[in-house]
Amino acid sequence: MLCSQQEFLFHITACLIREIQNYRQTGMRKVPVTNVASLRWGLRCESLALKSYHSAITSHHRDVTIQATGLCVSDTDPYLRASPDGLVSCTCHPQQCIVKIKCPWTARNMDPADAINAGAIKYVCNDGGTFTDSWSSERLL
Repeated sequence: MLCSQQEFLFHITACLIREIQNYRQTGMRKVPVTNVASLRWGLRCESLALKSYHSAITSHHRDVTIQATGLCVSDTDPYLRASPDGLVSCTCHPQQCIVKIKCPWTARNMDPADAINAGAIKYVCNDGGTFTDSWSSERLL
């Protein structure tokens, strides 16, 4: 049976399903190529930022590991999906946490603490030297 091009555009083929499942199971393996300066900055700095984060939390936790992740799909609500930069676990806490790295272009030439204090990084608050995310009261380090 032959399908018109218009019919083909609105169907999901078996090949596409296989690609989606592979992505879902293994995550993205290659860093995307981009010519957008701010995206290149974020991609270039992400691994260094993750290593710095690991070093910073190691002094507060025992046996810290950060597991790389791909696309995470909720078991109970599959329409809920996330792509964290890692799953953090330690032997002193039973629950894993996610880590999402942000390397904002607007703060590229600033010390992170200065960028937070100046408002260039809006999702972190400095409360007397204790850094928290701006939507909860949890301490980041």
